[in-house]
Amino acid sequence: LPALLLVVAARVLTGTLFQNNREGVKFYDGTPAVTFSGNTFGIQREAAVRGDLNGVARSVFGAPEANSYQSSATNFDGIAISAGTLGGGGTLWQDGGVPYRIEGTPTVAGSATLYIRPGVTVEMGAGKELLVSGRLQAVGTPAATITITSSAASKSAGDWGMIQFETGSRGMLEWCRIEYGGATSDKGMVTVHQGGDLTVRWCELRRSYRSGLLARGTSTVPPITRLTVESSTLTEHRGLQTDFADQPALQIGDSQRVIATVRDCVIRDNGATTGARPGVLLVGNLVSQDVVLERNLFLRNREGVKMYGAGEPGATLRGLVKGPTGKPAV
Repeated sequence: LPALLLVVAARVLTGTLFQNNREGVKFYDGTPAVTFSGNTFGIQREAAVRGDLNGVARSVFGAPEANSYQSSATNFDGIAISAGTLGGGGTLWQDGGVPYRIEGTPTVAGSATLYIRPGVTVEMGAGKELLVSGRLQAVGTPAATITITSSAASKSAGDWGMIQFETGSRGMLEWCRIEYGGATSDKGMVTVHQGGDLTVRWCELRRSYRSGLLARGTSTVPPITRLTVESSTLTEHRGLQTDFADQPALQIGDSQRVIATVRDCVIRDNGATTGARPGVLLVGNLVSQDVVLERNLFLRNREGVKMYGAGEPGATLRGLVKGPTGKPAV
């Protein structure tokens, strides 16, 4: 059993030692915000803190020095999130010196905003996903990037599923490193579709089993899916998806309209050892005024840009820089 089960009432938890419990603290859905300060989480049998997204996201764990954590080979010295739905309002995950680990498939509801602060590490469990119907703002800094990675001790592409921005959602990813996802069939490690709106700046997306980033439209226009990617790197995506023949670092479109701008990015070294994949794949009903690729460096992909599908996709390409691949640029 957990040492402390929070259901209602508690607001501040301070000066407490948690040792040799299943969890030190466990939240249930509906738990009010709790401020943690000056606590010591010794070795637990499973996790220091565990709860649903709603309870955990509303709590404050302070700066890295605010609480102390002890790790072992079997103990997760962090904050485990089982599942749940984050309701209305704005809540944040801040750098408490330990990672957040997603063990289920939590959802950020349409009325909610989840802020992930600089320096936070989010570990994704095997095959797990984060679904965003509301807002997600993961904004790091050059000195304190946000890391979204696999929870596995030995990490590899496809360890976890995806972050998906759904109809009506908005996302901002800045100074993030996102890696080792792509397990979800026919999706990217980061997917925006059906009227979602995502901006990615100064990020590195790498080592996805499928596309690193995928933007899809919807059969009903509007809403229109919108994607902006600037000054970011997409690299070392395996591209081994069997449910789509050409799995690139970045896919835009899938028979429906998408408005996208990709500029000042490095798209390199994508594909399995058995054969490279496209850097960017444009699919379906895309028109040149909607998709702009500008001042990007393409290096060591099978093709820099590939256009595919019965919809005869088009794009505006300006200032492309092609590295010495020996393969077609487009």
